[in-house]
Amino acid sequence: AQLRRLAVRYVDEGRVVPTELDPFDASDGTVGPCIHTVNAQLIVPITRRAGGASWALMLHPEGLLCDVFVTHSWAEGIFEFTDKVLHTWPRTACHAYCCMLSNPQNLDIGCLVRNPRESPFAFALSQARYTLVVPNSRCSIYTRIWCVYEAYLSYDAGKAIITASSAKVQPLCIAGVFFAFSVATATLVSLCKYEIRKTWLAHDTWLFEWVQALFCLCGMCSILARHWPPVVFIHLVGAFLVGYTLGDLWDEPGHYIPENGGRWAFAACLFWYLNCAVW
Repeated sequence: AQLRRLAVRYVDEGRVVPTELDPFDASDGTVGPCIHTVNAQLIVPITRRAGGASWALMLHPEGLLCDVFVTHSWAEGIFEFTDKVLHTWPRTACHAYCCMLSNPQNLDIGCLVRNPRESPFAFALSQARYTLVVPNSRCSIYTRIWCVYEAYLSYDAGKAIITASSAKVQPLCIAGVFFAFSVATATLVSLCKYEIRKTWLAHDTWLFEWVQALFCLCGMCSILARHWPPVVFIHLVGAFLVGYTLGDLWDEPGHYIPENGGRWAFAACLFWYLNCAVW
């Protein structure tokens, strides 16, 4: 995100400009200048002034462990690249190796890659848990031989290989419709059964508390789950419980809601937000 903001500023200030090989549109905030252009006009000048180290070492001189190995072709635009990486970032990962940022771009690193098996690329990939493949709108990344080799090493080492993608509006809209439907259905169920429940629960509030506890559990699980089938199931259950809670708090809550109902309502709102945020 920091690199994207810096690239936007440099383009706006005319410090990153189109070239014959990269005639990008300066008003386009979706793709942007390609990585070659950003490297030559932004990364190299800044790291040169900082002593010639890589961008990563300039920011973290002590170094960081590698969780994600990013493979890309350098043909993609910087905005396209950063948006896809951030949108598809593995939830349990902290740090990444990306050649344009991890290698010293002011130096001739040809000697470091003469033996591909012993190159910085191969070593970083061996330490990473994930390989993040960043496609682009201009060409296949596998037109670059290094990307082919990195894909081979990742597969051979049994790494989790993830294809990066940008956020899509249509899936988010569909998710919102399902979420709203689940909330509305559960609210109606809760309200329709009020007359029965208010007598049964006049003195026993355990059911309300169990419903809220289950909802909070769904919210926490939605943060941990990474694969789409359990995430969808957890979110739909969580949405249903949100609606049930709304029905409880809406229809004369004083009859059967426990004294700590306010805290449960706050927890419900918090995990409702988390459910929406991680979908």
